[in-house]
Amino acid sequence: MFVPLALALTSLSEAETCPAPAEVRERVLAILRLSAEPEPSESFLVERHEAGLFVELRGADATLIGQRILPNEGSCAELAQAAAVVLGAWLSDVHPDFAGDLPSPLPEAEPAAEPVREPPPAPVEPPRRAPPKPKPPPTTARRSAGVRRQWEISAGLGAGHAGSKLAWAGIVRTALLPEQGMGAALTLLVDTERREQLGEGFVSWRRWPLGLGPTLRLRGAALVADLSLAPALVWVRASGANFQPNLSQTGFTWAGMLDVRLASRSKVAAFAALNAQTYLARSRAFVGAHEYPLPPLVFSILLGARLAP
Repeated sequence: MFVPLALALTSLSEAETCPAPAEVRERVLAILRLSAEPEPSESFLVERHEAGLFVELRGADATLIGQRILPNEGSCAELAQAAAVVLGAWLSDVHPDFAGDLPSPLPEAEPAAEPVREPPPAPVEPPRRAPPKPKPPPTTARRSAGVRRQWEISAGLGAGHAGSKLAWAGIVRTALLPEQGMGAALTLLVDTERREQLGEGFVSWRRWPLGLGPTLRLRGAALVADLSLAPALVWVRASGANFQPNLSQTGFTWAGMLDVRLASRSKVAAFAALNAQTYLARSRAFVGAHEYPLPPLVFSILLGARLAP
């Protein structure tokens, strides 16, 4: 036969509450069919909260046996009965000899839903000025101004043909060009003297053109091609031999210069060029009744190297 180890089933809260602890204790003893003395040694706590009716049972050594929240609805007597049923069930688990026909405990109360808090109003921003209107896209001319160009220099040697005479020729060019597109080039072509029979003597002459003008670069997979067409300022010198006396004269004239060349795409590359000049103003050398018109067309073929740092 089970014998309680403590004096009584006591309440942890003796203040007047709803339900009253004394009423809960009496209902527990009635459910378990126990007399007032001796009572179980456990202690209990029954309190009403906003979330529900809080029920707790602890052992003689303050060990927690059970804890539950019941619905917080009904009269004080109904709440006392509900708490007593729960406490009786826990006590019957601790003391199997107390088990009997216990009424079914009430379901646990659902936790009270937290009030829905509306989010704080968003801060009102001060009115902003209307954004500036987008600028129109740049024209083709503006885009071309942003093309990256770089300097390069080239020099070469070859032969020039004028009339029936050949002469050694040299060329130097500096250019500011993009990888593909329009740039500019300054080209200087020099040659050795050519000599022609004139009466009883000879006339020697040379022309050195300096051209500055636009240059179109076309880029291929392995080669680049440059096409230049520019006006040229030409230095001319003519001198006589076997005459009495021998005279020489220098001056300047104008010509049109065409330069076409091919080169590889590396920074240091070989090139081949064809250069042509056409002279609209005629230059002549004469002695007495004899005269020699300088040829109006000059063609030169040149090979050289190009450096593009």
